[in-house]
Amino acid sequence: MPTVLEMMGLPNHPGFQGQSVLKHPLPGRNLYITSQGVIPTNGVIQYPWKYIERRNKAPILLNTEENPLEDNNILHQETQKGAELKAALNNYIEKQMNYYNSLERLDHYAPQYEN
Repeated sequence: MPTVLEMMGLPNHPGFQGQSVLKHPLPGRNLYITSQGVIPTNGVIQYPWKYIERRNKAPILLNTEENPLEDNNILHQETQKGAELKAALNNYIEKQMNYYNSLERLDHYAPQYEN
């Protein structure tokens, strides 16, 4: 949401998590993605890497620079990078769940995460 608001020339609301991806360089920075569609999906992008977990499916690790079509899962070749991104994603999800399962959230805005 912060990126969309910036593109529209509007200020970010303090209750929105995250920062605009337009203001910060991407290399080395984690961007977290969540989809609650038909197949719930969570992932982390650390350019050029993308790690994705989908319910009831094997995780995926992509190198988007070497594979722009994103059709080659290299998790078995890049196990260390996959483990690093999986740990980052699990840490993010844990922080989210701790926040949303806490009564403290009734008193203030959602946490802001910076990487």
